[in-house]
Formats: sequence, structure tokens, C-alpha cells
Amino acid sequence: MSSQRTALTAPQAKKRIWDQGTTITQWAEAHNFSRREVYDVLNGVSKGRFGRAHEIAVVLGMKVPKEEGTTPGAGRNPQTRAAA
Repeated sequence: MSSQRTALTAPQAKKRIWDQGTTITQWAEAHNFSRREVYDVLNGVSKGRFGRAHEIAVVLGMKVPKEEGTTPGAGRNPQTRAAA
């Protein structure tokens, strides 16, 4: 039986940080991210789909990391994959 983790919303992620008694800036510095990058993810400027923004979203709990062993595009239509 696998337990599904659900992603947090931006307000939930912010509340979790504040509940720990820290600021967004302190959280960003503690995780080696720039303050601006973290605020961009939390405010929806960066969607967190790729690169550093995705990494930030995963650490914030706003994205659930992919399970190991899955292949990219595994759920896509085979015809779409062949055309790509």
C-alpha cells in the first residue's frame, strides 16, 4: 500500500514556514535559495515546472517529487511520444 502525499498550496507552504518561527528570507537562506526565487514560486510568478523553481517547489512541499524508477512521459500517449 502506497501513501500518497499531497502538495501544499502556496498559502499552506507560507504558513508552514511561519509556524516554524522563521521568515521566508531565513528559510531561503537556510536552503541555499535566493529570496527572490522563493518569493517567485510562492507568489506564482514561477510555476515550479523546471530547474531551480521546481527544486524550490519540491523543498517547499508544493510539488510532490516523482517516484524513483519512473520514466519521463510514461503516462503520455504512445503516438505523441513517437511523434516527438
